[in-house]
Amino acid sequence: MNTRQTFTALTGTVLLALSVLAPGRPASADLIPSLVSVTGNSLTGYTWSYDNVLTDTQRIETGDFFTICDFNGYIAGSGAINPPGWLFSAQKIGNIPPKILCNDDPNEYNLTWKWTGPTIAGTQNLGIFSAKSIYNVSGLSDFSSYLTKNEGPEAGTKISKKGSVEAPRAPEPATLPLLGSALLGSLLFRRRRSDVS
Repeated sequence: MNTRQTFTALTGTVLLALSVLAPGRPASADLIPSLVSVTGNSLTGYTWSYDNVLTDTQRIETGDFFTICDFNGYIAGSGAINPPGWLFSAQKIGNIPPKILCNDDPNEYNLTWKWTGPTIAGTQNLGIFSAKSIYNVSGLSDFSSYLTKNEGPEAGTKISKKGSVEAPRAPEPATLPLLGSALLGSLLFRRRRSDVS
């Protein structure tokens, strides 16, 4: 058996073990946004769209919410797209659940979607949540969620979650001088060629 066959067999074994351990359940998908697309352009802005799945271990009650921290380049006033029953807000500080420490830059917006409807319980896709940024470069940012335990002896108690999600990032500052140098070099080369003619 060569290295490639060994790797393929090992990968298949791991995936099979995971499916046996958690049949039919998304892994840790309690109220966790995951990026599905980035569309748009530099003139109108880039729309970042997120999917969100609720599992049967949790439920959403009025006032529960999730926040994407430090959504770089958020276009203030552009609003957001969300399914019915969700109220969107953008603020530079705040809307982090109790006992959660997000990396929170006070110069960047935190985007929050708060549930305003009746209780939702059971495994289901909650829909697409979108917001606009001037950036289309992806990086990791913190997200936090505040929802309600749906089963077991702690059913009805509030829980806070934290994790990472892909979100817009400003281009690395180190690449800007490099791009500027390349542009200047190109202009000088072009000018020198026209002087020679």
